[in-house]
Order: sequence, then C-alpha cells, then structure tokens
Amino acid sequence: MPPAEKYLAKMETQLTAWSARLDAMKAVLEESELQDRLEFHRQVEASQRQHEVARRHLDELKQSGEEAWEALKAGVEAALKGLTASVNSKH
Repeated sequence: MPPAEKYLAKMETQLTAWSARLDAMKAVLEESELQDRLEFHRQVEASQRQHEVARRHLDELKQSGEEAWEALKAGVEAALKGLTASVNSKH
C-alpha cells in the first residue's frame, strides 16, 4: 500500500475512534445533573467542532494532488492534535 493510502487509512481509523468517543461523551451528558450537563454540553460541542475540522482537512487531503500533500497533511495532523486534546480533556 502506498504511503499516502496508509496515512489516509490511519487517519480514517483515528476519526472513527474519536466519533465513538464523542458518542460516549454524549451518552454521559444525558445522564448528568443539569448544571454539569450544561458545562459538559459545551465541552462536547467544542470537541464536535474539532472533529468536523479534522474531517474537512482529511477530505481535502484525499482530494489533493501530490504537490499539495505535505501542506494539507500538516493541516490534518494539527486538526487531529486539537481534537485529541479536546476529547482527552473532557473525560
């Protein structure tokens, strides 16, 4: 498998894992007390926005030519790093 395909597969796997984590966070939200729910809701929304940014970057990377690969790859990695930090700070 070419390196670009390996990288894309790895990123897809990462985003799928974060989607499951976000779903779990939402389930916790439903069981929380009202004030806790409001704060946790804000945190989940922030993580969801980070997930959407990472997804957009990955989609752009998939459609890019070789000349744009490195620049877009850096954007995907930055978005995933932000998502990782966001989700990990909410558990």
